[in-house]
Amino acid sequence: MKRIAAATLILAAGFLTAGSAMAQTNKTAADIPFSFSLNGRTLPAGHYTISTDSNNPNVLSVEDRDDSVHIMAIALSGADESKKDNTLVFHKYGNQYFLATIRANNASLSCHLMPSKQEKWAKAQKQDASLRIDNDVVIPLE
Repeated sequence: MKRIAAATLILAAGFLTAGSAMAQTNKTAADIPFSFSLNGRTLPAGHYTISTDSNNPNVLSVEDRDDSVHIMAIALSGADESKKDNTLVFHKYGNQYFLATIRANNASLSCHLMPSKQEKWAKAQKQDASLRIDNDVVIPLE
């Protein structure tokens, strides 16, 4: 059942992005100095472009400068409306970083990402060990 739901979600995202190919794309970029996780996939440190299109701002596209990494994620719009400071916010547990929020002056790029199973597990491990959960890490957008 989970595979059917995942396939349906991917198919729907494909149709929505294909139908909006002529739509305006909203982009930003950031240099991320550490490896991080997004959608359960670990991405290396590097220069990343993050974009959405105006017709479907809930589908986030993240790719690196060399086009060796391209990943899409479903995001919830309206990150933290009080903090539009052009930054990426990562949750950090031990030495693992998870992209959590994009705060951009461009409203269609401001979004929050749901925690992956990997992030939930890392957070639970820190709590089970009675260790202090590290603060968020903030990286500026270009």
